[in-house]
Amino acid sequence: MRTGVTAVAVADDHIPAAARWIGEQWMQDEVTFADVTISVSRLQTLLRSLDEDLKPERLGISRQPRVLLLASHDNDHTLGAMVLLGQLRRQGCSVRLLLGARPDTLSEKIAGMHFDAVMISAAQGNRVETLRRLVLAVRRGGEDAPIVIGGTIVESEPELRRRTCADHAEKDLQRALKLCRLTGKLRQRHGNRST
Repeated sequence: MRTGVTAVAVADDHIPAAARWIGEQWMQDEVTFADVTISVSRLQTLLRSLDEDLKPERLGISRQPRVLLLASHDNDHTLGAMVLLGQLRRQGCSVRLLLGARPDTLSEKIAGMHFDAVMISAAQGNRVETLRRLVLAVRRGGEDAPIVIGGTIVESEPELRRRTCADHAEKDLQRALKLCRLTGKLRQRHGNRST
């Protein structure tokens, strides 16, 4: 990028920081719903505009481990899932993204597929019961990969892992990959590449 800021830094650092700031302004009643909607829409547009620069192939990464990334139907905050999608791909993962996932249809959608990890992106305010039902639907679909719930909900729900039957609750991507035993596969294939 012309300013010296990399596309990776914009996608992984600046867009999430801007989204957090917008959320804080919303919580302090400093901005309107329309302001939040327009701002997040612009952040999503910016993220999509970086797609070409962030393609794994352009970064010298061939995709290998398969990850299912979910955001539930009651999650209105999909920007985090979109940021995570890019981060996972740049780590060398092949990612199947399902936004608006519903527990009652998820098992059928993933039946017969195999993933090395399942990650559920959740924000504060997501219903824990919905997340639990998603975890159970993944298991009913025949998936035995480790399931990680991440996102801002991890901060507000200390018993999230236990309450949802997920294998892990972790908002840090590197720790989540390690918990899923994917870091060794990624290092073997991609060296010590940092994002």
